Amino acid sequence: MRKEIKFPIFLGSVCLIASAALAGVNALTAPVIAQREEDARNRGYLEALGLTSGAGYTMSELQVAEGDLATSGITGYVYFVEDASNTIFGAVYNGEVSGWESGIKFQIGIADGLFTGYINISNNETPTIGGQFITSLDAMLTGVDAGDSLAINDAINTYITANFAGVTANFAGVTRGGITSALLAAGVHFDTLEVPA
Repeated sequence: MRKEIKFPIFLGSVCLIASAALAGVNALTAPVIAQREEDARNRGYLEALGLTSGAGYTMSELQVAEGDLATSGITGYVYFVEDASNTIFGAVYNGEVSGWESGIKFQIGIADGLFTGYINISNNETPTIGGQFITSLDAMLTGVDAGDSLAINDAINTYITANFAGVTANFAGVTRGGITSALLAAGVHFDTLEVPA
């Protein structure tokens, strides 16, 4: 009888120790992961607009997304004012949406009404299908009209047809629900940006 009681207690103790170890590792690594994402986001503000430096431009403070912009998955944005003309040069939108998995974090740059660059901050998609698609979005979207949903879908479909030939995968989970809605909302919002008085 004593042996029957000891085994469950032993297993319970092992599980408790393993859980505590995992919680400790998570507590140590979570801030490092968050800092890496923030560093990538800060580098992306220039990169998404194709700028090598911020000289000649004034970057706004991070603006928190509200309304339709926020409900589409855009979390915030910065805009760049060209110093010489005091006009909006471009904007970079931060987004977090879900595809097949949650947590697709990205930045999209827009200037002159066109997408200028897509940066994948992080995602939990499988590396072979969803992840490959997400990391290819820069090639798909650069130069596409940011406010035209048909142009966005055409660019994505054309790229998939040309570069994922023979793949019998459904990209709708990654594209149609999350990313394309956020991209279109950013494009529509960009058209409303004005230099503050």
